[in-house]
Amino acid sequence: REIDLICISEINLKENNKFSLNISIDGYMEPFFQGSKTARGGVAIYVRSDLNVLERKDLNCIDPSFEAIWIEIKNKTSKNVLCSCIYRHPCGDIDTFNNYITKALNKINKENKTCYVTGDFNIDLLKYEAINKYSVFLNTVTSFGYLPHILQPTRISEYSSTLIDNIFGNNFSDDALSGNILLKFADHLTQFITVKKDNTRKKPKEIYTRD
Repeated sequence: REIDLICISEINLKENNKFSLNISIDGYMEPFFQGSKTARGGVAIYVRSDLNVLERKDLNCIDPSFEAIWIEIKNKTSKNVLCSCIYRHPCGDIDTFNNYITKALNKINKENKTCYVTGDFNIDLLKYEAINKYSVFLNTVTSFGYLPHILQPTRISEYSSTLIDNIFGNNFSDDALSGNILLKFADHLTQFITVKKDNTRKKPKEIYTRD
């Protein structure tokens, strides 16, 4: 089965620019993307061509510290699914980023939809207890009912290992398998998640009470 979504960070595309090369992938729509205010960064999401999808421009953001692109998959028989791809620059202001995440997740929670927040956050969760701003980020995400699906280091070198890439999700009703793909396309490992989706809407249970 084909992959439904492919999220890519650091596409090296500046704000208001378009791709100069053919970046099409057979079986997928043209990517939804967000450029960067700097020479590096930018994010993109490829969506399988048979899915009903729209771009959530109300959640998109371009900031000197980070970029975020959001899409929503419409489903007839189950909840709609929101997905983001985010890149936070290594030296980007974490407070600004945390404020954005708080506003975005607060808005999404009111919509009662399944959501996955993916990307390279450059926030090492292995140092969650040691660095206060990292703990603020994780506490913010978990306070909205999201948990990380990636628990092992995602960037490993001869001298260090960090957990800076992740997939956060608020779906706990469907079985999910996630982890790192141990093939290095870059200096980061690739993350994946596969969700066994129940596409049938369950009929509301009738509850009788004595009057």
